[in-house]
Amino acid sequence: MRERWQDRTEAPEARWAAALGWLCLTDEPAPDEMRAAVADLTTDDRARAMDALPWMARTGGV
Repeated sequence: MRERWQDRTEAPEARWAAALGWLCLTDEPAPDEMRAAVADLTTDDRARAMDALPWMARTGGV
């Protein structure tokens, strides 16, 4: 997962999903590069899609 979110040849959706997956699978803090990538790859459409997830609603949204 770590390699996929860093791979700029991957589709933006795949990179974003890989970053989220990596965060779910590790106890390590998010690296600054990941924070920047997620911020760059987050769109209004993705944020709205995440808001619809029950577990995101319980955390207060994206």
